[in-house]
Amino acid sequence: MNKKYIAFSFMAVFALAIVSAVVVDYLSNTASVEMDVESPMSVAFSDGSGWTDDLTLPSTTALSTVDFYMNVVNLANNEIISPSLIVSLDNGKDTATCGDVTSIKFTDTWCHGDGTGVCPEQELAGIGLCDDSSGLAVYTIPTEKYKVDQDTTYPIEITFANVEPSTYLIEGQMQIA
Repeated sequence: MNKKYIAFSFMAVFALAIVSAVVVDYLSNTASVEMDVESPMSVAFSDGSGWTDDLTLPSTTALSTVDFYMNVVNLANNEIISPSLIVSLDNGKDTATCGDVTSIKFTDTWCHGDGTGVCPEQELAGIGLCDDSSGLAVYTIPTEKYKVDQDTTYPIEITFANVEPSTYLIEGQMQIA
């Protein structure tokens, strides 16, 4: 009789294992999605001969003015409201200051919201948009919005102060809150 209980116990455990496997398999049906999520905006620079994220301009001197362009594109399928355009100047010595440039003229070519019409040139130096507490001169430029697929080119004109000779790196990025 003892062997019967052992056999029935073994069969019960085996049956329980099979039922559990079926139930777990039935309850464990899952699906998954994998995707890459990229930046919603692109920023590029140009000297007039094509867009790049790594532009090298010709050498200049202190007290000289340099012209180039920045392009910003909304890649998202939604409007982006109130992003900030961050432009930083680095002299490679961690000693850049807001006084390293006497003028940064920036033309917002989308000022009318439709990319048409004549937009005013804005002077960014000396109006409180710059922070140099990190050893970089960082200009935070508030913007209104970027419509879906909006592609905006900003002419930029920078005049350097009487700075010590150095190689400057100018970077631009969109900061979305």
